[in-house]
Order: sequence, then structure tokens, then C-alpha cells
Amino acid sequence: MIRKYILYIVHLLYSALFACNELSPGNAKNSLTITPEKVLFLNQLDLLDTEQTIKRQLDSANITNQDLIGFCQLSLDIDRKTTLIQIARSHIPNNLQEENHEYWAGILYDLRRFIENVSLLKQPQDKIFMDVGSGNGEKLYVSLCLGFEKAIGIEYSKDLVQIAQESLQDFEQNKQIHTIHQDAFKVSEEVYKKADFIYLYSPIKDNTMMANLTFQIMQNMKDGAKLLEVRFVYRDELVRVSGLPIPHLAGLFALKKHNNKFYYAEYDHYQTKWKILE
Repeated sequence: MIRKYILYIVHLLYSALFACNELSPGNAKNSLTITPEKVLFLNQLDLLDTEQTIKRQLDSANITNQDLIGFCQLSLDIDRKTTLIQIARSHIPNNLQEENHEYWAGILYDLRRFIENVSLLKQPQDKIFMDVGSGNGEKLYVSLCLGFEKAIGIEYSKDLVQIAQESLQDFEQNKQIHTIHQDAFKVSEEVYKKADFIYLYSPIKDNTMMANLTFQIMQNMKDGAKLLEVRFVYRDELVRVSGLPIPHLAGLFALKKHNNKFYYAEYDHYQTKWKILE
């Protein structure tokens, strides 16, 4: 009886959220697809179980990658979302032998921090996410979980591109995810202009090269777009390349373009304040 009552409540909440989603303009591609029963199942999973046990439970309940996206868009529990995504993607390799020693061949990043950092900056009008140095495609997948309608990945490693395309083939086929095998320096400005939100985790080892790439992206990003670099260790090099008075920032560098001027983000109690660079 209690389980039926909980399921009924979940169904009501889900129906309300689905209705709001349907009424919002531009959300046709991002409509919620997960059933109330699966929402309840994922909320009741004991995350203290072993990864193998949870993986078996997900498989037995026929939880798909699309289901997890729907769940993550509904859930406010960041720890649960992070754990479920990590388990779903745990079998996908990321670190491979470097094809070009100037580039990192896959980076082990903090998924929870990725979700927090992107969520802090994302606005409803941000529809297209881009990851420069997209590795095995995990962040592209997670961006859909965060409400982006489409994700574009740029990756130098042919092997990592293949892994991303194979592990996310359903999303590649329906054009939610598109992975490009190319040197980021050689990507046309038209590609960069497609993105509303561009993410960097310093895919190049050399600070001067990384500053040159970041400035190239800044010049080519469209008006209204945001750029987030989470490993900002090349501030001095970027100042020299761009001529902009970029302040000393620890780790995160968030930038947006408005009327062909650049603004950087300052954070105050998780509120974002944009200050002009001039």
C-alpha cells in the first residue's frame, strides 16, 4: 500500500513536470521520457551497494541511457545523479596512449564538479554544448543530462572519437551528440559559432599554445555564448595573446561575449556576477 502511494505521488509530480516541460518553448527535443516507475526505482536504489550490484539492478530494470538523462533532468540530488552516471559509463575507457604529445590523451576529471560548474552558468537559452577535447564523450552525454538539447565534441584522438561514437551511437544517430575528429586549431569558426556554451579542460599541455587556442575560440564564439575553462593555469600567456586585463583567477575562468565585448564571471555565494574586460 505504501509503495503504491509513493508511486502515485511520483506520478503526479512527474506529470506536472512533464506538462511544464511540454509548455515551455523550444523543449520538444528535450521532453522527459522516463516513466514514473523508473523514477521511483532510481530514487530507491541503494547507492552503498557495489558497482556491480547496482549495474545488475539497472540492467534488470531496463534503465537506458535516455532514462538516465530524463532522471537527471528531474532530480535535484547531485550525488545520486553523479553516481548513476559514473556507473553507467564505468566500462568506457578514457585514458589512452597519446597520439600527439602536445595534447592530453583523455583527462580524468571530477564529474560532480563538472555538473556543479556547468549548472552554475547554464541559462535556459543555452541549447548547444561544446566540449573542446571531448575524450570518450562522457561530458557530452552529461551535458544532455543538464538540459542541453545538443552536444558537440572536438577531439584530436581518433581512438577516443571512435569510443565516443560507439558508446553514444543512439545519440549520434538522432543528432543529439556529434563528435568531430579534428585538431581544435583547425576547426572552422562556423563550428565554434554553433555553441551556446563552450567547455575547456586545458586539452593542450603547453600554456602558450593553450592561450592561443582559447583566444582563437574567444574570437570565433558567437555573441551571447559562454566559455568555461576549469584548469585556468595560463592567465599570463592569455593576457599577452589577447591584450585583455584578465584578473588572477584560481582554477575557473568563465567568460561570456556580449555585443562583441567580453565579460568574466566573479562568484559570490554561488551567484554569478559578470564584469567587463576592458
